[in-house]
Amino acid sequence: MRKPIGTFIIIVLYALLCQSAAAEHDTEQADSWYTYHWGRGLTIPAANLNVGGYFKSAYAQQEQQPGVLSLEDFSLFITWTPHARLRFFAEIEQHDWLNNTDGVAPFTKKLSVERLFVDFSLTESASIRFGKFLTPFGRWNVIHSAPLVWTTNRPVITDDKSFAPRANGLMLNYTWIVNEHNLDVAFYLDDSTDLEPRSFNNVIFDKAAGVRVNYELTEELQIGGSYLAYQRLFDLGLPTHHLVGVDFMWQHQGYELLMESLYHVRDDPLARLEEKGLFLQGVVPLAEKVSAVTRYEYFNTNAGVFNEQVVSHIGVAGLAWRPYLPLVIKSEYRFGDNNKSIAPSGLFVSVAMFF
Repeated sequence: MRKPIGTFIIIVLYALLCQSAAAEHDTEQADSWYTYHWGRGLTIPAANLNVGGYFKSAYAQQEQQPGVLSLEDFSLFITWTPHARLRFFAEIEQHDWLNNTDGVAPFTKKLSVERLFVDFSLTESASIRFGKFLTPFGRWNVIHSAPLVWTTNRPVITDDKSFAPRANGLMLNYTWIVNEHNLDVAFYLDDSTDLEPRSFNNVIFDKAAGVRVNYELTEELQIGGSYLAYQRLFDLGLPTHHLVGVDFMWQHQGYELLMESLYHVRDDPLARLEEKGLFLQGVVPLAEKVSAVTRYEYFNTNAGVFNEQVVSHIGVAGLAWRPYLPLVIKSEYRFGDNNKSIAPSGLFVSVAMFF
């Protein structure tokens, strides 16, 4: 037990010391062929190329279980903009390469291409994206990078049990100005069977179509809605799944309130699936660079053994410390009722950083 905790403390201290130095000594020289800004990566202006990324290391102490230390994510971002209207983006990720159960896993075994797409701007308001991208359902899934979110664990309704977190296909984005505020609409089509026959996700799209709408009511408040219909390879007879979601986000001077809801049904008379859930998360600044985070989750599903109905109530309470903007250290305790199989209770600590 002491070894994982000690190793995690070393990782935290190393990140703090190294990145404190990096914050003071960002490389930026007018006559240099490159520039580096901590948190924004390495830029080569002559090639219109940027390379950056993030990592996340976590320690989990679930109730009645041994502690587990893992380097959960190490992601490399590569952005190339050869033209003002054209942008290529790739995210290559190493999953949980180091843990205290398997030791050092083979490098290539847990390497995956998380995103790989090209964006083309048609007009100032419209753009088209082709490739592998984050499924635009709700808010959490498209901003899930560890340094950007407030908790070590993601809410149950946003994990890959209900829908694939990434899609392969085509997406059209359009922005209207309504009462001086943006109304963003994204429509996408997926063909993962042909574009990505192998996947690391538990839920694999066969074919899918969806739409995401987000409206800025004010500078501080946004509301959104999502719809997704898909078929997946694991379902015999390929019944269609339908998902509907409503969400909002409010932010003001360090305070934040985020809500997402989901209703999921599968059109299969022999094995009907029905799930519904939501989460409500609040953030309150306590002191300079330290915030308290609390979250309530509700999840109702009949996907258990013999299709019995299971209702789970989950709570999360924790702290997040951002000593520097690209770096966040999080500690939280998760607890609940009927949550053992989907979100076990316990203590979770993590350090995440953009580089």
